[in-house]
Amino acid sequence: MRNKCNWTKGRYTYRLKRGKTETINGKKHTWVDAFVYSHKEKKTVQIGSLRFAGAKLVLGRRLAGFIEIYGPRIPLTSIPKITVTFEAWRINGKATPPQSALAYYPRNVPQYAGSKAEGKQVIGTIGKNVDRNQSKGTSKQGGSWVQRLY
Repeated sequence: MRNKCNWTKGRYTYRLKRGKTETINGKKHTWVDAFVYSHKEKKTVQIGSLRFAGAKLVLGRRLAGFIEIYGPRIPLTSIPKITVTFEAWRINGKATPPQSALAYYPRNVPQYAGSKAEGKQVIGTIGKNVDRNQSKGTSKQGGSWVQRLY
């Protein structure tokens, strides 16, 4: 499920929370709900949910964050200029800074996204054409460009 969130310039906190557990064909499944909190509006919006098989959820050591523009196809010149900073990672309320960060860019799409690290922050940008051959720490791996940020 994906709900629309009217994004504006500002600071947001993204949160995942265990949702309800349900039984389908005799097997337990658990929902994970996604929320965005707008610090400006002091309002939380549920933006989506994913259902996973099983009643017990275990978080792996490799986590991912991503930036996505979705909706109808638009000309490359109309891609909005967006900056997103991933910071202050927390798991079960505890500060959990990442040990390393990689950025993956599919090679079969226009290259209009970039990433950089500042300390333990990962800053992603969209809206400017990027020459991957000139991006520091970037290499071809299979069908993607991979950039080591730290």
